[in-house]
Amino acid sequence: MELALKWGGIKRIDGFENNPKFVEMLEEYDELNKRRDSSERTDRQKEIMYEFIDAVTDPNGIYLDWDGVWVNKVEAKAYVHGYGKEGRK
Repeated sequence: MELALKWGGIKRIDGFENNPKFVEMLEEYDELNKRRDSSERTDRQKEIMYEFIDAVTDPNGIYLDWDGVWVNKVEAKAYVHGYGKEGRK
């Protein structure tokens, strides 16, 4: 399973489509995305992203698209958690 993040959210996701739990979570994430007024993610969206991060099996880790780097799961969660705070983008 592969995951790329950008602007504090999900940019690309591969390999989750055969898991009904993850399909349902992605639909919920997208629905929440449509309702928000700012670039900041809701707590629920962050929880969903953390679950996707935990499920990543790509040996490279998670790709941060804007920075062009691969990070481990701990760093990816810190990126999601800290995005938009203290100038972190």
